[in-house]
Amino acid sequence: RSETIWTVLFYMTLMQLVFGAVCAGADGDIALPSLSNMPWVVLIACAGLFAHLCLTSALSLAPATVVVPVDLLRLPVIMLVGFALLLAFNQVVIKITNGGFQPVFSAGIRSVLALFVLLGWMRLTGKPIVLSRHVLRSGIGIGLLFALEFVLLFIALDLTTVSRVGIIFYTMSVWLALAGHFYLPGGRLQGASVLGLVLATVGVIWAIGNRSEGQQASWVGDLAT
Repeated sequence: RSETIWTVLFYMTLMQLVFGAVCAGADGDIALPSLSNMPWVVLIACAGLFAHLCLTSALSLAPATVVVPVDLLRLPVIMLVGFALLLAFNQVVIKITNGGFQPVFSAGIRSVLALFVLLGWMRLTGKPIVLSRHVLRSGIGIGLLFALEFVLLFIALDLTTVSRVGIIFYTMSVWLALAGHFYLPGGRLQGASVLGLVLATVGVIWAIGNRSEGQQASWVGDLAT
C-alpha cells in the first residue's frame, strides 16, 4: 500500500530473475537462447511483464480474496480455448486428408482407431464390456446415427469450405434448444431465449448466404452438414 505499482513490479521481477538464474544454473551450465529465438523470448517477457502489471494493479484496487480466484480462472479459460482450437483444427485435418482419401474411407479409419483407443482405456481402467440385449439394440441404433453423422460431415468437408461447415455444424445447439422446448420438462424457451435463437439463426443464414468463396462453396456440402 505504501509503494507504487511500478516499485512492486520491479522488485517482483528482480526476485524472479534471481530465482530463475539459480534454477537455470543449478547444473553449472546456463544455456542462453539463440539469436533466432530472441524475438520469442522478448515477446514472452513483454507478455509476462504486462500480465504482472495487470495483476499488481488489480491487487491495488480490490482485495486479494477477489483477485486471486479470478486470476486462477485463466487455467480453465486456456483449456477451453485450447479445446475449441482443437475442434477447429480437427475439421481442417479432415479437409486436408480428404485430398488423398475418400471421405467415407477416412471416416471409417477414424472410427476404427477410436474403437481401439476406447477398448484400451476400458482395459486399463478395468471396466468390463457387458451389454444387455436392450442396451445393445439402443447402442447399435445410436452408433449407426453417429456413423451417418460423421460420414456426412466428411463428405461435406470434401464439397465445401471448412468455415461454412463449422458454422452450420455448430448450429446443433439451436436444434437441441428447440427439441428441449418440446420434449424436456422445464426446457421451454422464454422471450429472451427465443430472441437469441432467432438472432443466431439469422446470423447463420447471413454467413452461409455469402458466396464469396467461389467454386469451393457448395450447397450440396451445406446440406450434407
